[in-house]
Amino acid sequence: MSEEKSRIFWTSRIAGAVIICLLLGWYSVHRHAQQAVAPMTVELQNLFYENGLANNGTQDLTELAKKIGPARMDRLLYDAAPTISLAAMKWMVANGADPKNIGTLQDMSLLQRAAKLPQYDRMAYLLGFGLNPTTRTSDGRTLIHIAAAGDLDDRALALFMSKGLKIDDVDLLGRQAMHYASLKSIPVLISAGANISAVDSSGRTALHQAAKDGRNDAVTALLAAGASVYDQDKAGKTPLHLAAKARNTDQVIETLLAAGAPTTVRDSDGNTPRDLSEDTSRYGNRRSSIRDRL
Repeated sequence: MSEEKSRIFWTSRIAGAVIICLLLGWYSVHRHAQQAVAPMTVELQNLFYENGLANNGTQDLTELAKKIGPARMDRLLYDAAPTISLAAMKWMVANGADPKNIGTLQDMSLLQRAAKLPQYDRMAYLLGFGLNPTTRTSDGRTLIHIAAAGDLDDRALALFMSKGLKIDDVDLLGRQAMHYASLKSIPVLISAGANISAVDSSGRTALHQAAKDGRNDAVTALLAAGASVYDQDKAGKTPLHLAAKARNTDQVIETLLAAGAPTTVRDSDGNTPRDLSEDTSRYGNRRSSIRDRL
């Protein structure tokens, strides 16, 4: 083979290899893009379908958004705010929804609704539209109160605090965010300086509230953080009193008893936890093995 033919041969081979590499690269990027979009598409299709806006999953979402118009897209974004992904949220805004035009509905603003799923990226995105982070609900809760009931993380909390919100802000019942905190939110709030012994207007701590609500995971986390089973509210009730009085709280009662909760303390009406449990037991939802230990 002559030198010229050899050069042409190898040049064509190299060019072919380069083209193949470029095609493979394009395919890989395109495939990853499709994989990233697919979950969002399914999410949006389900959202439109569940709201009676689509008959099946084959309709063009962009055309549907145009058809229903901006006002309906605004309401759809508001309704979906507690659960929708950031990608789907951005799509809705790009296709007619305007966060700035959505006022307070059902006693909550769009930002407050979104705070039920307090992921940093979602919240930062909405705050970028100039929404007011200091607005409170009619019962006085802030974004941090609402977010604490979800799975609040360090970044989202730092974002809220950078907007002037405080972890010790109280609602109309005198409750701080810790009173509503979920299992995952408790250590985040504690790390930021929240007081697990803070009391509300009724003299109840976060442990009182978690016990009353039957949130055993939160009760366990609060006890591990040093919450006291001996604290009494203004009516003389300990967390065990409240758990005994509530329904479906057997697990909470077991957890409190294991932590040394007193069973003989009487509230201001003279009732022990067992006395209050007797009333609850009439509804048949208290195991006798639990009642006998009170």
